Amino acid sequence: MAKESVKCPQCEQQVLKSEGIFDDSSKKWLHPDCYKILDSKRELSRFVCVLFKLKAPGPKIYSQMNMLYKKGYSYHDMLTTLQYHFDVKKNKVEKAMEGIGIIPYVFDEAQTYYRKIKNKSNYLAEQIAQSSENQQRNIIYIDEKNLEKGQKKNDRTIDLNNL
Repeated sequence: MAKESVKCPQCEQQVLKSEGIFDDSSKKWLHPDCYKILDSKRELSRFVCVLFKLKAPGPKIYSQMNMLYKKGYSYHDMLTTLQYHFDVKKNKVEKAMEGIGIIPYVFDEAQTYYRKIKNKSNYLAEQIAQSSENQQRNIIYIDEKNLEKGQKKNDRTIDLNNL
């Protein structure tokens, strides 16, 4: 029995259905890597729509996205750069004139910012791991036989009925 293959709309290569991912929106089968790219493109589009209060990105934004993608910017990089520029740096959306052309000018600064955050979180994770390894656990063993033979036990319980 031959395995069924279909054409991936992203890369236009054949993909086996058993190895691909079915996209509910487009009703097509994609390679796992192609699906990740498509998903990040959709996430970028959703962010742009929220940012500029649009129903869908227009031809200007789509052409900018495609041009930047061809220049080597991933859709995820575009998204994080826009998030840095507008959410972290609090720059005004109106200055963007409903476009994403700022990305090449802010990209390096945004990558440096996210790299510093990642380094800090890695450093803190290492510190937490080291401190948990270095913690000593004091275990006290009580010999019940000796307690029963009359050794005085340190009883710090309070009888609430005597109060």
